[in-house]
Formats: sequence, structure tokens, C-alpha cells
Amino acid sequence: MSDFNIDLENINLKTITKKGEIIKKISLKDKQLQSLIQSITKLFESLRENKCDWKANDNFLLMDVVHYGLIFTRKMKKMPSENKKKLILSLLLHILENEVKKSEELQEIKEKIIDGIEIVFEPALELAMMTQNNEFKIPRNFIMNIFKICRPKN
Repeated sequence: MSDFNIDLENINLKTITKKGEIIKKISLKDKQLQSLIQSITKLFESLRENKCDWKANDNFLLMDVVHYGLIFTRKMKKMPSENKKKLILSLLLHILENEVKKSEELQEIKEKIIDGIEIVFEPALELAMMTQNNEFKIPRNFIMNIFKICRPKN
């Protein structure tokens, strides 16, 4: 079982084993997190410039966050996919809070950003995590029905 919490300077990953509790600290300034944090910051900057219009926003920025989130969580083998997703979302919201403190413009659109995270970002992240962990399965009858539709009529 794995759990986490994020404070001002670290991500604390807690793993419970038969021998006890192990806590691994990852600094928010750690090299392995920098790409993810920079991509999140760029996403928020773009949203601020576009007045939080997720459709006008550059989708590559969103996909960069998903990509670097997957890279960061890939080595956490014992952590379930749902916890990995919550870790990335918590880190995203943590960085949003820090950015809001720096910019009043973000304070005005903070709720729209949070709504967009729930509607746009979370499903993309969940689908990517399911694919990475081989949890994404397409039912056989769905495939067979597609073949029936695609079959030429005589």
C-alpha cells in the first residue's frame, strides 16, 4: 500500500510493508520533477493568456503534463494507478496554489482552471495511466460489432 502527501518542499511517499512504514521524500526541486513542474507552469501561463479558454489553449501543453506525469510515476511500481493519478492531480493543484499567490490574474480564473482540470485533464491522465499499466481493455463484443459495421455489403 502506498500513500503520499505534499508539503511546501517535498512529496512524501509512504509505503507500508510487513516490516513497517517507509517514507521516501522527493524534493519539489528534484531533477526528476523539474520537467513536470515546468510543463504545469507553462500550462497555467497559457491558460492565463487565453483567459482560461481550454479550447483556445495549446493542447500540446496539456499532453506534456500528462507525459511528464507518466514518466514521474512510472517507477512507483507498488502504488496503484488511482493513487498515481491523485498524486499528479494533487501536485497540479499545489502548483496552482503557488502560482495564484504570485498572480492576481490567476486568482480571478482559478475556479475555471479547477473545472478544466476535472473536465479536460483528469480523463486524459486516467486514460494514459490505464494504457501505461495495461488496464485499458476493449471488450471483445465491441470489436466484433465494429467489424460488422465495417464489412462491405453485398
